[in-house]
Amino acid sequence: TPKDKPIADAAGLVGKIVGVQVDTTGQFAVEEVQGVKEIKKYDTILAAFQDLAAGRVEAVVNDEPVNAYIIETNADYKAKFANTGSIMTDNSYGYAVTKENTELLAALNAALKELRAEGVYQKILDKWGLTGN
Repeated sequence: TPKDKPIADAAGLVGKIVGVQVDTTGQFAVEEVQGVKEIKKYDTILAAFQDLAAGRVEAVVNDEPVNAYIIETNADYKAKFANTGSIMTDNSYGYAVTKENTELLAALNAALKELRAEGVYQKILDKWGLTGN
């Protein structure tokens, strides 16, 4: 959302025109908010951000890490926008390996555990202004 008009939670979307990427948890979450003025659906989240920059939507709801990356890597967006709130969804990420590839699965799990233990994961979250578990 624009830095000068932060939206802290779902209630802040009431009466607003909100941009979402079509068929995503962001879209589904916004559809659950009673009183949203309009939900504009885009094929790509970048198109939603372009409309945010043009003033055609008042907020964009999408995965927090993706929003953070888009904002951080675009100087115009970084000056104007911020991740100012969140809507909780059951959005989980995972990785898949074949059942037979137990060695790779063990290596991935060990690497992730090590990243957390050494604080690398937290540094990544901090760098991009994210929260996580």
